[in-house]
Parts: sequence; structure tokens; C-alpha cells
Amino acid sequence: MKLQLIFTCVAIFVLVKAESELQAEEIKEFEEETARDCVHLYDDCIRSVCCEDYRCKCGYFGWFHYECYCLQQGERL
Repeated sequence: MKLQLIFTCVAIFVLVKAESELQAEEIKEFEEETARDCVHLYDDCIRSVCCEDYRCKCGYFGWFHYECYCLQQGERL
């Protein structure tokens, strides 16, 4: 009886650990995909928020052309 209980506990532990590793891997893939597409998704930061590690920078190009872009720290328009 005790042996059966031990095997049941080990099986539950293995299943829970495998599921948590799968969730962690899915989160990591999502973060990598978001970081890779960050600049293209948020070019116009007047109407949206820049991704992590990016800041919204705005400026005039010519007399009346005003644009904003999400740029990394140290990048210039």
C-alpha cells in the first residue's frame, strides 16, 4: 500500500513538473517573438506603447512632417 502511494506521488510530481516546464517554454517563445517584432509593431508610438527596453521618440522631418518611433536606448531618429 505504501509503495503504491509513493509511486502515485512520484507520477503526480513528474506530470506537474513537465507541465510547468512546457508553460515556461511557451512563455519564453512568446517573449522572444514579441521582442523580435517589437519595432515593427509599434512604429507609431503616438497611439500605442513601446515595447520593453524601447522609448518613444518624436521629431519633425521637414517643416510639417512630425513622426514618432519606438527606439532603443541610444538610437537616434
